[in-house]
Amino acid sequence: MTPTPDSSSSTKGGPLSLVDALELGSLLNRLEAAGINQEAVGEQGVDGVLLLLDDFATILRSRDIDSDVAIAVVRHMQEISEEYEPNDNLDEDDGRDLEKKVGAWRRLLENELGKEQRIAAADVGLLDVDGLLNRPESLFDETVWNWLDSSTKADVREACKTLVIDCPTSSVVLSLRALEHCLRVWHEEKTESKLEAAWGTALGQLINEFQEKTDSNDVMEQLSDLPPVLSNLFYLKEKRNEVTHPDKSPSSQEARRSLMIMAATISEIHEEIHDRKVAEYESGDFEDIDVEGLSAENAFMTLVEEFIEQGFTDDGAVDVSRLKAVGPKIGVSENKLENGMMDALMSGEGYEPENGLFMPI
Repeated sequence: MTPTPDSSSSTKGGPLSLVDALELGSLLNRLEAAGINQEAVGEQGVDGVLLLLDDFATILRSRDIDSDVAIAVVRHMQEISEEYEPNDNLDEDDGRDLEKKVGAWRRLLENELGKEQRIAAADVGLLDVDGLLNRPESLFDETVWNWLDSSTKADVREACKTLVIDCPTSSVVLSLRALEHCLRVWHEEKTESKLEAAWGTALGQLINEFQEKTDSNDVMEQLSDLPPVLSNLFYLKEKRNEVTHPDKSPSSQEARRSLMIMAATISEIHEEIHDRKVAEYESGDFEDIDVEGLSAENAFMTLVEEFIEQGFTDDGAVDVSRLKAVGPKIGVSENKLENGMMDALMSGEGYEPENGLFMPI
């Protein structure tokens, strides 16, 4: 297969890492030796000189670095592929040419990397730097991450990145903003009314709504009257006040703590909403549904329609995990519902607006 020198369509990953740099250096050394020893050409992605060139170009094209070296390497791969069969060895002239090109690529790459501006990662304690930069979703269970909307996910990503580059104030603000959105969702689920107030006012409003009146001045006793979801909010309110105060700034340690509290509290919010919905579904009227003898798809769609009729939807979509929780009540196994959903998707009865949700058409 003839490679193409156009790398513009390649998906860029993160920045070039130290491991990448070491691997590039090793590949250059091996390519230089291949030229000197006039080694076998081989095949792209399989073996020989073409494999080494392909590995080298792949690293550069998959990282966030604009390098002319990658284009030059791919072009040289094309020239070799057109001139040789896989079992051929480089002739003396082409071996010497490869050796010279490797030297030129090395100098050009060193020059390009020398112009890169890099920020050293801050000490993030026990947190994984690579995970914070590239896998912020690892702070949550998959179901929780999938539940978050795009703007909240963006805030979490930015909170992680700014923590790594030692911008604690930004990280705390973004952590609080992500949590604030989820808190408003929780409040709406809990009270069926929107929480429009700003953070500080909203917290006071929540406490007034959910805290039983007590004459005690004991903080722990006051906290015990609050739902578990609110237990961390006094700390977070203090951090919010701190980042808006011109004479105070959170430390990196406080930013780390805020990030972890944000992740834990969002997970608690999701769990509480999830548990409440399960209770609602379990109390629903499903006893009279008759699915006996129906195919998997028809049984699935019958239950979907019943959920919609009883108002158990998220913006019109049905949570499939809740269907599976109710299924056994009417004699439909989880496996049959899973197969039914697949059949319904294949036949165009609906689609998945998000992972775990089914929207009928």
